[in-house]
Amino acid sequence: MSEGMLSSSDADNIIISTETFASSSKQQNNEISNTLQFKIIEKERKDELSKEKSFQVDKSYFLNTEMKILENQQYPLFQTALSRLVEYPNEKVIFIAISLVEKSDMLVDSKNQQHGKTLIYRMVKDDSGSFNSLEKYGEYQIGGIVRFIHSNESARIWCLIINSKGIFRYTYDSKYHSSKKNIPKHFLYPKLLEDELTNLYNINPCLERIEACLFDHYFVIEQYNEGIQAIQIFNLITMEMEQIFQERLYKYSYKKFSKPIFSISRNKLLIMFSTGIDSVLIFLIESGLEIACRKFGDDVKIMFGEFTKGDKELMLIIKEPKKKHATVVIWSLFSSAKNHIQYHEGDDNFITIEDHTAFKSYNSRCFGDLLTVDANGKVTSIFETWSSKEEEEDSQSKFYCKLIPEDKNSYMMPKKHAKNHPAHIIYRRKKDPSDEKPLVNNKEPWVIDHNYERVSAYLDEEETIQLIVGRTTVQIWQGNKDDVFLEYIWSNKTKLRDNDEEDTLNIEELDVGERTFYLKVSWTCKGIKENATIRWPYPDGHVTAIRHACEALAHLNYRKYRLVGHKKNHKFVKLINRISLVIWRFIKKNPVVWKLIDVRYDVMRNIIIGGSTFLVKYILFGEKDTHLHIPQIKRWEDDTIYVKEKIVEQNVESIQDEYDRHEINDKLTDLQVAICFCSKDRRIDRHVFIVGYLLEYYTNNAVQNIGWLITVSKAIPELYRHKLLDYYAKEIFYKKCFLGMEMSYNIDYRDVIPYEIEKKRKKKQNFIAFSPNTKLVVKETHRRFDLKYLREKYIDIYTAIYQYIFPNPFRKIPPQIRIVPLYEFATSEIVEGQLEGQKDNPQSSFSKLFYLIFVPRGYLSQISEKLSPFVKIIRAEKDNNVFNNPTMEAAINYRWVPARNYFLRLYVLFILYATCYAVVCGFYLSHILYLRLLSETARYIFIILNILEKSYIFLLFMFLVLAAFAHSMFILLQHPTFTNVTQKSDTYSLKYSTTNKPIDVTVTKDFDPNSRLDNPNTNFLDSLISSYFWLSGSYVQNDTWDFWAVETLTLLASIFVVTVLQNMFIAFMGGIYSEADTQANNALLRFRADSVSDYEALDDIHFLPLEPDPKYIFYLGTPSCLNTWKEISDKKKDIKLYSKYEEEIAEIKDLFVEKNLDVENTLWDWDDNNKS
Repeated sequence: MSEGMLSSSDADNIIISTETFASSSKQQNNEISNTLQFKIIEKERKDELSKEKSFQVDKSYFLNTEMKILENQQYPLFQTALSRLVEYPNEKVIFIAISLVEKSDMLVDSKNQQHGKTLIYRMVKDDSGSFNSLEKYGEYQIGGIVRFIHSNESARIWCLIINSKGIFRYTYDSKYHSSKKNIPKHFLYPKLLEDELTNLYNINPCLERIEACLFDHYFVIEQYNEGIQAIQIFNLITMEMEQIFQERLYKYSYKKFSKPIFSISRNKLLIMFSTGIDSVLIFLIESGLEIACRKFGDDVKIMFGEFTKGDKELMLIIKEPKKKHATVVIWSLFSSAKNHIQYHEGDDNFITIEDHTAFKSYNSRCFGDLLTVDANGKVTSIFETWSSKEEEEDSQSKFYCKLIPEDKNSYMMPKKHAKNHPAHIIYRRKKDPSDEKPLVNNKEPWVIDHNYERVSAYLDEEETIQLIVGRTTVQIWQGNKDDVFLEYIWSNKTKLRDNDEEDTLNIEELDVGERTFYLKVSWTCKGIKENATIRWPYPDGHVTAIRHACEALAHLNYRKYRLVGHKKNHKFVKLINRISLVIWRFIKKNPVVWKLIDVRYDVMRNIIIGGSTFLVKYILFGEKDTHLHIPQIKRWEDDTIYVKEKIVEQNVESIQDEYDRHEINDKLTDLQVAICFCSKDRRIDRHVFIVGYLLEYYTNNAVQNIGWLITVSKAIPELYRHKLLDYYAKEIFYKKCFLGMEMSYNIDYRDVIPYEIEKKRKKKQNFIAFSPNTKLVVKETHRRFDLKYLREKYIDIYTAIYQYIFPNPFRKIPPQIRIVPLYEFATSEIVEGQLEGQKDNPQSSFSKLFYLIFVPRGYLSQISEKLSPFVKIIRAEKDNNVFNNPTMEAAINYRWVPARNYFLRLYVLFILYATCYAVVCGFYLSHILYLRLLSETARYIFIILNILEKSYIFLLFMFLVLAAFAHSMFILLQHPTFTNVTQKSDTYSLKYSTTNKPIDVTVTKDFDPNSRLDNPNTNFLDSLISSYFWLSGSYVQNDTWDFWAVETLTLLASIFVVTVLQNMFIAFMGGIYSEADTQANNALLRFRADSVSDYEALDDIHFLPLEPDPKYIFYLGTPSCLNTWKEISDKKKDIKLYSKYEEEIAEIKDLFVEKNLDVENTLWDWDDNNKS
């Protein structure tokens, strides 16, 4: 804040400019003091601010002229920043940045104008906790907004100076920062933001526009273009774009816009965004998908937002129309309680919203807090002042009966036994009940022993609500004249074992009241005693109860293999349906809260394990355009974030029996969980349908946003491990989303296309897949003379010559860029290991050259799990048609260039060493096949091979026919003297050329019937060859011999072989060539894919720095398979992925109907006025 207060990035310390509250700062003639004073204090000691000493900096250090700074003058102004405490080997240091910002620093066109200055100070913290005097550390002749960014891996610190020209970064990693590695860098803004600043901020400074983009170590750009509101997030540590969020504005019909508001949760999973008016949106950062939207009223101004209380709450400061003071809103994100949104109106001691006030309050945003300093120097935490207060349960007032252990001071309920079930103890509310039969007796059908111990208690005077504590579950049932309804269920989440009695619940404490209870239970699991507390109601409304219901579905799935008989199976299915109805009612009443708890608690995962197909289908397809399920990779569990990832041994079935499945890895995604529970054989079960539901849901929604497929990429290879799921793996690529999503208009193509790809695009309009440039571009004033520089110069010269010879009229037209929708599709752990090795153990160019020439290359890993999902699919799928889609073709094209260069290098080495193995059989053929590395020759080779493959049967038949005729000629003409076959004689006449008189000369033909030169039928091979030439019209046998049999055979051969078979072959070849031409592309892609598959695990030598694999692959141009793929895709667009198997199972079609939505006298207190 200008001349105000700013906290460090982790809020350890705060820096306060005393000018903001010192009355002595106002001077005569309306001037400001020439001394900048400030104090540094730890946040926890902010109340002791008056006792801290002040530090002073003379403002004349910053001024380039003798001009004075006036109080009412907006510019120049000061910006301050404070680093976190950095621990070096012998000292603890903080850095302070003070920047004088001139108006010219915030104007795009500021030539020949005076710029500001930034000074960096260094302070050492002594043992007493105080800081010593200021030590000047750096000086830069530019002014702007200053920030300190900290590396998570080292003590390195970056100081950022941000103004209209871009982001200037200065690196500090030791006491002296003049290292060659610490070269200052100037990062340019994205092109669209640059254009915005150029067009709008030539006269008015852009300070507020840039300040609105800064949050912690993120640079957030909000822009509007063609009806789409887009948000780009750049990480200022890596200077790389992490995500883009976009929403169509007609969805919310915004009428007004204000200053955009951002906040990112501390665990980096959620982002809050508001246009500043009316509404707040919450997105999931990893996928860019919207989770929730909350409206706070028309014309309500959203001023501030921050995640608090471990990211469980969102605190907002809003300004309602016609109100003087701001209002603090506390939104409990994962609660459905009546007070999950609280409003606290401010007063005169809070934030006053007026145009003219007696004093100005300065505030600073800390991560998870908002601090204000008033004119008296008092620092206040807004979040400590206004925070949500959960209602404490008063057990003394609500629980009037303590059943276990018995308390004689409380009301005692009569203790009875269920009729014909002495092991079932029931605490009755009626003293003399006429009916000894409970509402429910046994709701755990998987328990084999009918006489197992259980305890029940009624929760109302009419005995219509029964609490029953069974072996592993706690349930509440409500009864009426028609039926009984499940209200609540809890399970101890134990897995089925041989001795299930070890998991039996033991009641430690049980208190009941009117429609309420409090229960403590314990049980033993694998020799370890565990306990839990269960109650009704819960402080968070219905959220905890719904979590328990979802967990119970998973719990029941592990016990379904103990069911014996159709009656128990029927009871089990009915219980599953009852639980599903409880969850369905909550979703209908609170869809927004459901989506939030799905992200927070992973409830969808438990529903999938439970195999409730009808509930899964409702969540995915039941509510149009609601999107009740959001895919995610990271799991959020308390304050820890777990990455959902695949394990090598998934849900392995026990050798003894199928129902002994052990607990699956908690880090799996929802889709991987569904795949794990599918049967390994060809038996169709419920989880096969659930996999189809999820894939259909994700792919349908991915047409608008590729974030829906974030979990699909790594799951596709796993589909091939199941005999029924490989159908999904093949059919999924014909979904419309696999054409690729067109890149948003809110991103300029010049920001994402790498330098060499842009040169290729200008040279020729080809299909090119590439890794996008997601980092901010560095403005380089002095280029280093290295391999990268030489490579770029070569590309420039080659492109210029090519364009001069072959002009490309389309090079100036902005290209259409599409994004392959699969997340980290080509990302390999092997490449990640190479990147780490490149960073930790860099090699010289000489050593790389030595290894390249003399050391054979091997495989970096033989473990297939480390390969990319793309390569796993190549190795699992044998059908070439899997490559007949834009996604696979783009992935192959992206990976092909380095693989091709590697194998071409091998080819050159083979040529050099040819003398060593030229005599080896097949040498020339193998080298001809290496020409497949070149796209044009490869295509013809594959066409020829395909034709041979398709036509060899017909060619074999033609050969046999020719062989038959050749053999007949061989028998007939091998010894013509034996068969009295005579030779045809030729007559010649000779004349003088001058007189034209005949010459009396006799010409005798010298013919030897036993010579193969005169008689080609002396052996079978020559006879076969001479017969083959019939196809070209050469009938040597008929021309030589005068014999009716020869003439007859020649006639038959000319009719059958030449006329019939040859023309049949020509017609056949036409069809084969057309088919071969189509399949040649698939064969070419297969060859390239196999080469890429080998190359990915090979230890290649990289002279240029190896770049990491992209999260998404981008491509330009038109894939060669587009027309064929689109034709097939259009035919299948109305066919659901799951439709092939869904008919195999009978579901209850009328379970989720309106009549089942509301239950009379239910424990669930639905507040329709507070419906999400």
